[in-house]
Amino acid sequence: MTNVIPVDFSPVIPPSDTLAEREILGLMLVNPAVCPDVFERLTVKDFHRPLHQDIFLGMLALSRRGDPSDLPLLRAELKAQSSWERVGSTELGKLFNIAGTSQQIGQYISLVAACSERRRLIRAAEHIELAARDDCLTLDEVRTKAEGALTQAVGAGETDGLSDQRSGMDALWSLMEKADASETGLTDVRCGIDALDEHTGGLEAPWLVTILAEPGCGKSSLALGYALTTAQLGGRVLVYSLEMIESQVSGRLCSALSGVPYGIIRRGLSRMSDRDRAKFLGASEAVLGLPIHVDDSSHLTPEMIKARSLRYVRKHGPVALVVIDYLNLMSGGAPDRASQAEQFDGRAKAAAQLGKELVCPVILCAQVDKEAQKRRGPVRKADLKGSSGPVDASDLILLPYRPKIHNDSADSSLAQIDIGKFRHSPTAMIGEDQVRWNGARMQFGNAR
Repeated sequence: MTNVIPVDFSPVIPPSDTLAEREILGLMLVNPAVCPDVFERLTVKDFHRPLHQDIFLGMLALSRRGDPSDLPLLRAELKAQSSWERVGSTELGKLFNIAGTSQQIGQYISLVAACSERRRLIRAAEHIELAARDDCLTLDEVRTKAEGALTQAVGAGETDGLSDQRSGMDALWSLMEKADASETGLTDVRCGIDALDEHTGGLEAPWLVTILAEPGCGKSSLALGYALTTAQLGGRVLVYSLEMIESQVSGRLCSALSGVPYGIIRRGLSRMSDRDRAKFLGASEAVLGLPIHVDDSSHLTPEMIKARSLRYVRKHGPVALVVIDYLNLMSGGAPDRASQAEQFDGRAKAAAQLGKELVCPVILCAQVDKEAQKRRGPVRKADLKGSSGPVDASDLILLPYRPKIHNDSADSSLAQIDIGKFRHSPTAMIGEDQVRWNGARMQFGNAR
């Protein structure tokens, strides 16, 4: 006789806690003092029952007008929103049969938020399964979609986004207090070039900073200068290096700290002088202690960078700076058949959005087109061929230039950094009397 495995066709009920939802709404009616805490921590989608969503939206509308969430006003608001017929007096009456107290509101909020996150995770799992079964997607694309789905599922719920000037002024005062407490008045995201740091005040969240240059002019070196100085001041830095592998980034950092040329470092300790060996070993220990984390994966997309950054923040805490080196080598940003300009635009917009989500500045390195290189002179902010996206999205555009690149007889230490765009202050030129190129350390530094 064949064994028949019974199949359960009963509907699967999504995770929810109806009682906790009802307790929250009831306490909001009975004691309006709990409403701000609820509005801060929950959104309408966190409530599972549609009727509870209607009631929450009614209370939210009253709160925004400055009205209390009492029964007559709530009834009038639900009628105005055309949801009174669904809710009715019977459902509202249930809210007064609450057993909890205001002191328990935090526990009820946590229960409802947990159920909401479980529902989001279930939806994410469904999206991941669909992506995994799609034979048209590569494995990397499936992983990216999976990371994005999970990141969205465990992230914060949707918020209205609108606020009065109180929150903006609080953030401004906080920024000013930090500046007052600092010896320099600068932020902790700096490059170590005094004139440049003084003009910009240091980088601020969530600026997008584009460093645009032709090959060999030091765009990666300037970006790593920001990374190194920021890390030395205690900030966590994420570096997505599509050009250099991890060992090269570490070698550049060791060279910058020790003064031992990277070309000598590459040839091993045995070929170093005693002095260089001691300086390198000291620098290598210092680099090991820096909070700089490097991802040298190839073909990184904006979605992959976002997912990995958010995952790092959840695990380790906030970051002070993200460096992406560089735009031209990234993948994605627009559909495969899109033009290069559209892809560049999409990548720049994604980098700007990443800064807002991580609440930190993002440095995006970019290389000028071949036509600009033929001009044999300082680059301009319009030299990123066919794309205005990075220029439009950037708060700050830095254009480093070294005359030695085009003139063999020029002093190899000569350099300049043109501030081609600065959304928050006038542009400027950091000239040869203020900045120098140190070939041994492969970094920009002060002229004196």
